[in-house]
Formats: sequence, structure tokens, C-alpha cells
Amino acid sequence: MIRCLTNPFRALLLTAALILIAALARPTGQARAASDSVTVVNPGPQTSSGDLTVTLDSSSALSAVTAHLADSSGTDVFDPALSETSSTTPASGVLQSVWNVATPIAEGAPPDGIPLGTYAISVNVSFSDGGSAASIAAGTLYFSAVPQVTISADHTDVSYADKHVTISGQATQVNPGGTVTPYQGPVYLGESWSLRQVEVNANADGDFSAVVAPGLVYGPDPSVSAQIDYGSPGEHANSNAVTFDVQVDNARVTASLSSPTIRYGAAETVSGTVSYQTAPGGSYSPAADEPFQVYVYSNEVTINGTTNAQGGYSVRLPDTAGASWTIQAGGDGLDLLLNAATATVGESVQIPTVITNFHTSLNQYWKLSFSGCLGLDETIPDAYGMPTANMRLQYALSPRGPWHTINGGYSFGSACGNDGSWFSGSTTAPDNYAYYRMYYPGFTGAATPTQPKYLSSASASSLAWKYDDRITGFSVSPHVVASNGWLTVKGQLQYYYRTWRDYADQTIYVIFRPEGGSTWYWIVKAKTNSSGHFSATFRDTVGSATWSAQFDGNATHLATGPAGVYVRVTG
Repeated sequence: MIRCLTNPFRALLLTAALILIAALARPTGQARAASDSVTVVNPGPQTSSGDLTVTLDSSSALSAVTAHLADSSGTDVFDPALSETSSTTPASGVLQSVWNVATPIAEGAPPDGIPLGTYAISVNVSFSDGGSAASIAAGTLYFSAVPQVTISADHTDVSYADKHVTISGQATQVNPGGTVTPYQGPVYLGESWSLRQVEVNANADGDFSAVVAPGLVYGPDPSVSAQIDYGSPGEHANSNAVTFDVQVDNARVTASLSSPTIRYGAAETVSGTVSYQTAPGGSYSPAADEPFQVYVYSNEVTINGTTNAQGGYSVRLPDTAGASWTIQAGGDGLDLLLNAATATVGESVQIPTVITNFHTSLNQYWKLSFSGCLGLDETIPDAYGMPTANMRLQYALSPRGPWHTINGGYSFGSACGNDGSWFSGSTTAPDNYAYYRMYYPGFTGAATPTQPKYLSSASASSLAWKYDDRITGFSVSPHVVASNGWLTVKGQLQYYYRTWRDYADQTIYVIFRPEGGSTWYWIVKAKTNSSGHFSATFRDTVGSATWSAQFDGNATHLATGPAGVYVRVTG
């Protein structure tokens, strides 16, 4: 009985066990052979040299081995006879023999040879004692040419001025019969400085070329080599390596802004040149088509660009609240044939501010309350440090001014608007009918890349008013009175609307401030008649005091009161 385990790949040990039936049919009178076994130890994979070798372990000597090659369709296309080239008897007692084709397999058409391709191998064996076994799987024959490749460079000294190298190569293949012919197909150039492979194609003559630009990322000696993957699995050809001597030159960068100070959102460009030093200590020449970066760490912004044919560049900067921009050429990530060089420019930005939702209200006691929101004209993500001090409350008798600053305390509270803060405050109104606005002077210092200049702004005007009132003709009599004597207080209440007008049917409080005191008290109330006059007579029970009258005002009128009159009490 024969057993055979096969696999077409060379890394696996493929075995087969062969058990022969002991009593094979023989002519009458011949003895039956004892059971024999054979194992395929090393079926391949076979390669393209025209050779075919099979190593077998058997229980007894073999007298003949014939190979059979089947193409991809399973058709047996070639049956070369094998010759024993060696045999040994290991300690285990199993006989090991090596069998080779007597004549190398030729490339051609059967029965003289076979085309290049992949073939399944099987063998028939005959034992010396008369037994035999057929169709033992013995691996795979990869019948192909062996590639070869060489390369050369037009120069190996590389600098910024001479950074491109032409690599030329020749690819050939050694055919199974030993002839050498051009290889036509893909060739892969491996660049040590970029760890990448560049695919080129060899032409019908086996020639190929490519332009490379060596750098220095992975070590001081950049090199390039070629590889061809062809033939049996894992088989490839590697060329010689070409190593380059790289000179790193100095770079220089210049930069300037279209305007050192701009209003936020206005177009701003940075322009300049990139050049390189043609020789140590020598002059500088424009670096054409050179990559560069414009970046600012604080805002994590990076802009990539390439210089023009004269080494110049111009980049539109994004809107920002101000930054120190760095322009770099050369160095890691840009061009390793140039040392890194930078230039820095500081952009000072003016940021518009706005005061919105400004409101005022005037109560009857002349208290003016105001509030609003101080913020930015638009959302600016990187705006910072807006000062909020020195805002001024201003008034005018006309919505067009002129404006006059008045004292008005205020404080900031919750957030509002675009990065703004809500403010509120109060003060005594300077007039019964006036326009008010809030004025923000902005940041008055010099703008820098780290401190934007916040521009001044003013709110819309807000009108606050009530009718002005007065008590005229006020009198207290007598000015000297005995204790518990009678006093009479008189006056007339009027309000102003283009002229002074009588104010009827209003409550007047008669008030006094005791001598030596600071607090006013009311003692009686009086009502104005149709002409605005009022009068009240009462006993003086408070002693010497200053007397007056007060109108408390209302939703449309301001409070008012005349100057006080001193009354001395005797006895």
C-alpha cells in the first residue's frame, strides 16, 4: 500500500506512504513479492533550471522511477525518466534514494520539452523485488526563467542644486536551457530614504530608467536598489545597491506682511522668498518649487505651499485675533537637502466691539437706570483679553449730540452677545429730558500679536424723560410762632410743556426737618386745585424747624419741592 501527502510549497514536508498489495498478478510459477512501501520525502518545489529531483524513502530498493508532469488542466504532457544519483540506508533501516532527470527538461513543445509554466508532479516507481506503484503525488514544478537585474546612476553626489538622479538598469532572465534573454515587465526600485517602492517597467530590451531624489530620513547613506518578483513563489532578483553622498545646503527665508496692523476680517497676506546657499560661505540663489509651511503654534494653524519659479511666495492668512506667524523652509518634513530656516512676522489685529441692547429708564425721583451688553461685532474664536474698564455714560439734549460724560457707576454680570458681558448701573439724571448712550473707548495701548487692539464703540442713543415740575410761590407764615401755634403753608404746583402749566388735583406733602436734624418728615397733605394752588393750616407741635412742601411725582412727572423756610418756635 502507498500513502502520499503532498503540498506544492517548499516550506512544507510532503510525505506519502505507499503500501503495495503483496500478491500482484504474476505469470504462473513466479513468487509473490512481500509488501513494499515508499514515501516522497522532498518533492520540491522544483525550480526553473530544467532540473527535477525527487527524494524517496522506501522499504526496499527501487529499480526505476518515472516522473509525470501535468499542466493546469490536469493533462499529462511530459514523462521524463529519472536516474538514481545517490542512496543511503539510515539507522532506521529505511532506504533513502535521490532521483534526477537524466537530461535537463527543455523549454519547448512536447514531447521534446514543455512551455514555461506550473506543473503537478507525480511518479511511478518499480521495486527491485518486482513490485510497483503509480501516480504518487510529488509536488509542483515551477518551470520558469530566473530573473537578474543590475542598476547604475548617472551621478551619486547629491545636493540641493543637483538633487535629481537618473537610475538606469538592465533586466534579464536565465531560461531553463541556460540561454539569457531580456526580461520585460515590472521592476521595483526601493528607496531607503523614503521606505517606498517605485514601479518602473523594463522594455522589450530589458532596459528601464527612473528619476529619484535622494534624501536623509533613514540614515546618513541613502541608497536605491532594484528588485524583480518573478518565477516560483518567493523567488526574486535583487540588484546591486547604489549609495549616494548627500550634501545639505543652508536655506534662507524672508517674510513681510501686507499690513502690520489690520482690522479683523480684512485681507492679510504674508509674502517673501526662499533661497539656498550654492556653496558654503557663498551667495544665495532662489529656491524654485520649494515646499514651505506657514504656521502659528498658539492657534494650531498650518498652511502648506510651494514657491514659484523665482523662489517667491504669497499666502493669504486666515482671520485671527493676532498671532506671530512662522514661515519655514527646509528640514524634516519639507526638504532634507536644506537645513531648516525660518522667518517670523507679528500680525496686530484691531477687533471691532459693539454695545447692544442699551436701555435707560428714569423714575420720578430723578434716578436714571441703564443697562446693555458690551461684546464683539462678530464671533471671533481666538479673541481674548478684552478690557472692560473705562466705559462712559454720556448724555446729550439731541440724539446727535454733543455728548457729555456724566458719572455713572456700573458693574458687569452674565455673558451676552458675541463673547460679551452684560452691564448695568444707575446715576442721577442731569436733565428731565435727555438722550443717553454708553461709550467704550477700547484698548488704547499699542496692538501686538499677543494683545489685540479692541476698537471703540458707542451704543445707540436712548431717550429717558419725565415732565419737569415745580412748586412756585411757596410761603410759610408766620416765621415765628408760639409753641402749638398755627402755621399756614401755601404754594402752586406747575409742570413744563413748552411753557409752565398748572397741575391740578395732585397731592402735596407738607414736610419739616427739626432743627439740628437731617431727616425730613411729613405732617399734613394738601390737594392742588384747578389752578395748581394748595394751602394747609395746622398747629406747630414740632418746635423750631425748616418747612417745605413736596410733590412725589408719578409715572410721567418728576418729584419736586421748593427751598425750605425756617420757623422759630417760642415759649
